[in-house]
Parts: sequence; structure tokens; C-alpha cells
Amino acid sequence: MTELETLYQEANDNEIEVFSAYFSPVKKAACICCGTFNVVLDHEKMESDAEEAEMLAHEMTHIKSGHLSFIVGTANTRIARVNRAYYEAATNRETVFELLPKEKLQKAIYSEGMDYWKIADYCGRTTDFVKKAFEVYDNMGIVFEVLE
Repeated sequence: MTELETLYQEANDNEIEVFSAYFSPVKKAACICCGTFNVVLDHEKMESDAEEAEMLAHEMTHIKSGHLSFIVGTANTRIARVNRAYYEAATNRETVFELLPKEKLQKAIYSEGMDYWKIADYCGRTTDFVKKAFEVYDNMGIVFEVLE
């Protein structure tokens, strides 16, 4: 079973419905609660299975971790923006830990060097996700070894 199929199966097992729909000119994915938790993916904007897997895992991590922001009348207050930023950062970290753990990233660096696109190909991720992973680990003070 592919990683993407495994994620869809996990969503199904956790009673998370995944829908395909256009909902924004700039967003590719979102999680929505309407009595139950749902994930909406804009498949038209997905450039690869790797990107779809990353988006699905990210939105499911929002649900599993409880890092959800709610759209209400006060959604644009300063505290709401701070909360959304916090939840997004926490979800990014947890998604990176799940899809590209530091051991896997280190192994890719040993094998492929420090080029983002080579690491992405090696790990089955997108280059944007690899950049995000480096940012997450850098913020944690984790330094990766590079073979000379």
C-alpha cells in the first residue's frame, strides 16, 4: 500500500471524511468540522501524490492534535491570528516529525548531499516540504552532519 493509500485508510479508520473541492484561489487544503471532522483537498491544485500526502497528513494532524482554529465573528482579532499561527506551527512540526523524521532526513543527507530536490526525491517528499523540515529542525537546534 502506498503512503497516500495508507493516509486515506487512516482517515477512514478515524471516521474523517476526505472531500475534493475548490474552495479558495490560494489554499489547497483545509480541515472542517461540521458535526464530524472532514478534510477538504483541492485535487486540481495538487501537483503530485507526494504533495497530496503531505497536505492530507497536515490536515489530519490538525484534527488528531486538536490544533484547530475556528472561524467565528472574532476570527481576525489579534489573539485569533496569534492562535492560528501557533496551531499552524505546531501542526507543521508534528507533520514533519511524522513524514520526515530527523533520522530519515540525516540518512538522505548522507546519501544525496544537501540539495533540497535530491533529498525530496530520495524521501518521496516535495522540495517545499524538505525546506519546511529543515526550518523545523533548525528552530529546534538540530544540526545535520554532512559527509565531506
